[in-house]
Amino acid sequence: MISPCEYTNYLILGHYCDFNDQPIEDYTSYACPEGYYCPNGTEYSTQYGCPPGTYSPATKLTSSQDCLPCPTGKYCYGSNETYTGTTNLLLSDSNALST
Repeated sequence: MISPCEYTNYLILGHYCDFNDQPIEDYTSYACPEGYYCPNGTEYSTQYGCPPGTYSPATKLTSSQDCLPCPTGKYCYGSNETYTGTTNLLLSDSNALST
């Protein structure tokens, strides 16, 4: 099913169409937030999160391809603007070095 958001001439990639605020003529205040991407037809800000293993501190992403890969040794749960934690692999490596 095609979203009514796809029919607007004003929708800008990297932005979303909030049905609660219809009609919308200026989408510039509806930028896709950090940790999410908004292809054409996106209906709300958190509809498409960056996949697990990726993150994004940037706004206005248009594709999951725009999300950044998680740095080595960190956790990236997806739908987030940053990475967290340390993996067990990194802890194991540091423990091996200290013995």
